[in-house]
Amino acid sequence: MDPRDIVSVDKIVDLTDQLANGSVTWDVPTGEWTVMRVGVRNNGAVTRPAPLPGVGFECDKADTTALMAHLRVFTEELFSLLGERDTLLPGGLKILHMDSWEMGVQNWTPKLRQEFKKRRGYDPQPYYPVYAGYIVGNKQISERFLWDLRQTMQELMLENHSLFVKAYAHKHGMRLSIEPYDMNPMQDLELGASADIPMCEFWSPGGYNTSFSAVEGSSLANIKGQTVADVLYLAPEEAPFVFRAPESALDGDFLIDKRGHNFDACPPSLLYTASVENGKIKFPSGMQYSLLVLPVFETMTPRLLEKIKSLVQEGAVLVGIPPLHAPGLTDYPACDQELSAKITELWGGKELPEGLVERAYGKGLVYWGQDIKIKEDNLYPDYQLTSGLLSKMNLEDDFRSDVGKVRYIHKKIKELDFYFVSNRTKESLTTTCTFRVAGKQPQLWNPVNGEIRNLPSFTEDGVCTSIDLSFDANQSFFIIFDGKPRPVPGMKNFQPSKEIQKLDNTWLVTFDSKWGGPGQVEFTELQDWSQSSNDGIKYYSGTAVYHQSFNYSQSLQKPVYLDLGKVKNIAKVWLNGKDLGVIWTNPWEVEITDAIKEGDNELRIEVTNLWPNRLIGDELKPYDGIVNGQWPEWLLHGEKRPGDRYTFATFTHYTKDSPLLESGLLGPVRIVMKE
Repeated sequence: MDPRDIVSVDKIVDLTDQLANGSVTWDVPTGEWTVMRVGVRNNGAVTRPAPLPGVGFECDKADTTALMAHLRVFTEELFSLLGERDTLLPGGLKILHMDSWEMGVQNWTPKLRQEFKKRRGYDPQPYYPVYAGYIVGNKQISERFLWDLRQTMQELMLENHSLFVKAYAHKHGMRLSIEPYDMNPMQDLELGASADIPMCEFWSPGGYNTSFSAVEGSSLANIKGQTVADVLYLAPEEAPFVFRAPESALDGDFLIDKRGHNFDACPPSLLYTASVENGKIKFPSGMQYSLLVLPVFETMTPRLLEKIKSLVQEGAVLVGIPPLHAPGLTDYPACDQELSAKITELWGGKELPEGLVERAYGKGLVYWGQDIKIKEDNLYPDYQLTSGLLSKMNLEDDFRSDVGKVRYIHKKIKELDFYFVSNRTKESLTTTCTFRVAGKQPQLWNPVNGEIRNLPSFTEDGVCTSIDLSFDANQSFFIIFDGKPRPVPGMKNFQPSKEIQKLDNTWLVTFDSKWGGPGQVEFTELQDWSQSSNDGIKYYSGTAVYHQSFNYSQSLQKPVYLDLGKVKNIAKVWLNGKDLGVIWTNPWEVEITDAIKEGDNELRIEVTNLWPNRLIGDELKPYDGIVNGQWPEWLLHGEKRPGDRYTFATFTHYTKDSPLLESGLLGPVRIVMKE
């Protein structure tokens, strides 16, 4: 470090009072001086991504003036057009939404100095050279100032932006949702906690892993709900900061999932709302956790440590090593001395003992030692360490499957437990799933068809219940535990299907000629449209209607199902004129017990595929769309289209050489009976 870049605080002279009419009048003392002017200007940040009419300068997020001006000429105009509305009725405008941040970092606002003084207790002006890369005092002093600056800006942006918009939304009978990430100068969790609905997004696989946003978003949603979780990771008092769970606590690759012990992350501000009940950390929402895990981090404010200390005093279990010092210049150096005293109370000192040591404090316990630092994983102890402590506390995995390919979410409503379980593979799967619930009857609720039934076959050991479950590819269920257990010996949870008739007669298939289809054709066997030699079928996108007559002479005493085999991409079924509904996912079957009859039957299936095949086919035809950003004349004037394309798009997503998508009813179509 160049010593010339280090400036002593007492060598900084404030010339603000000597500035008048653009000139500084100053009797310069002997020596070399650098004159620094600190001004305010727009930094050129604009809204993005946005269409051209929506591009404009970003407003000051730490002040409500420009924001209120925007709301006044945009949302209030909309409210005015809508007139009086009952916000309790379904539908209509319900939510104001703040999309992912994406506007970059803001570290200044015209009222910064006065707000800084009020919040941090000292004048920031002597430290402004730090903005320009100078070291004021020493590196530690400058870093402390920057911590104070970032905290101040975070507080101002939360109060004057997200919380202000939230209050505005409530005033108009609405709620606020926020995607609290992407180049956010605040802590993502703090921004998300200010929303009514913290949310995230997900994208198709790409080069950039944004899975952290889903973890953060679900953590915030869970803290405000009744999800069951064992571990609470406390985020450090940093801004900006993106919480990343220990990689060892996650399972899977692109579609990451939590392991047997669920967890949430907590911003420091929310921890102040927590209490302890029966040895667990509990929030006003009802969420509770068995372990509070600290980040391996150098700094912590005395106020936060006092809250942590009080939670342990009341019976909480803490996992973590002590910080080294307090952040910021507020009350410095007394803040360090106060923090050290609290560290001595809670941990007994700062020097880490070997291994992992248990220490009693009040009604609670503290686990600390060198193992935490050795096994650090994204700032936190690894999963093996925390899960080992939970086992020591006689807390089993909340969920596990013997093949390890089932995802889960566990929630509670009073005494009722319910799990959402999902096969995350593209293959059928039979597995034994073990749930941390005992003494209750398991039920299966099918989210696709609404079926609800008791599961007759299960075992329990007083702590957990084990159930054999069979999933189709990517299939999911709700497993509900309620009431006294009523197992039925000898019965299976899933009855195997027995084929009793294959529908392999000729199909009459009608393609809509308005969308390039050939009208009615015969399929002697089911086929993939995209492999057809007929271009009207090969490039067809839309709905085709399949008809077949068949004779049925089997039993009608047991439930009978129509199994479509494989469908690309969605089907609606009628049998003998009875609408049997839409089938859109595995398993591709529908019950037909009340529709089928002995003798002749008429089957009608409407099958709809995806849009790309028609777009690809149109790329073989002359182009008549947008050129140089201009709408074509025929479209502007409502004239007949000059070409014979069927589609019109503002962007060419597919070319004539793009691969076609598998389409149609692929079968085999069978009638099956459940044993």
